[in-house]
Amino acid sequence: MATKKTATKKTATKKTVKAKYKGLVTHKNPHIDERACRELAQFRPDLFAKKLEWYEWPSADRSELDQWLKKNPEFFPVGIGYGPCDEHSAPGSPPDPKKRNQCAASLFLEYFDIAEKVSKEDARALAAVVERIRQQDTGGAGLYLTKLMEGTTIAERDEFFKDCFDAMFTCERDFQVAMADLTSKATKEWKLRVTTSGIIRCATTSGASEMILAAARKLWIPVVLQITPDNVLIRVDGRLRKYVPDIEDVVRVIRMREMQIRGEVSVVRRKDLAEQGMIEACQEWYYLPCRNGDVIMMNGGKSAERIRPTSLTRAQLEQCIEIALNQTVFHAGRTCGRSHKCTSSASNPC
Repeated sequence: MATKKTATKKTATKKTVKAKYKGLVTHKNPHIDERACRELAQFRPDLFAKKLEWYEWPSADRSELDQWLKKNPEFFPVGIGYGPCDEHSAPGSPPDPKKRNQCAASLFLEYFDIAEKVSKEDARALAAVVERIRQQDTGGAGLYLTKLMEGTTIAERDEFFKDCFDAMFTCERDFQVAMADLTSKATKEWKLRVTTSGIIRCATTSGASEMILAAARKLWIPVVLQITPDNVLIRVDGRLRKYVPDIEDVVRVIRMREMQIRGEVSVVRRKDLAEQGMIEACQEWYYLPCRNGDVIMMNGGKSAERIRPTSLTRAQLEQCIEIALNQTVFHAGRTCGRSHKCTSSASNPC
């Protein structure tokens, strides 16, 4: 009697790819750009370990670091060692033009091709977050985590920054996803254009639909410039007003610019430029804070036919809004104390 052969099923064993780097090493008291590299590494799980180690090199001796890295090649240096992700040049060496105005995070993002390994929305979000960090780091005000959180441990600072980075990335990614969904309709039907001044977004549209304002609110766009055949309207959403540093700066800049274009610049005090309603020196613009928290600045309208239309073009209006929303422009002008240097000008009234 022939015995029946039974086929044995082979179980495929899944190969696990070992990460190339198990940790990052940086200098003592790192800036936020070095710390951001740890968060960026999570987007390359093929190269970096899931539980990435973090080591702050205690010495300023370059030779000791070089020897340590040779013995520990599984650690990648960021912001230290004059490597591909260190924006500093070695003493006596000419500056690398590719590293000019860069920081550790921006170099890390490019060196490891992170944008090529994630979705388009994630890539844009990461680029936006890293750009903010780069601007802060190269602006001459390098922010140490130890100074940001004095009296805290490395673990506490680590957890704090991770939460900050995750919040920034999530916000930017949600914005990119929402914009991708709305791009077709926004550009074709609403003619919506989004610009950014600092971290505050402003949308310009030629329509006056409430749908536009609702969409802008979902995208966390607090300021909307609406241009219609009848009037020009600048609206600040009351629910998002807390994200606008000083809405009266928008009023001041536009009124000042209007007078400048007309060639009838009057001597007007700073506080008078932001008066509610209409001011004698600039009758084109009406400023109205509403009860629901919204803020409106209007030129023209069917009920205001006697008011002459604005002389400002769409591009000039956008420029005025961006200047006013930039939180660094009015830093000195807001206080005008003797200890501050006044930056007053026609487009930046004091």
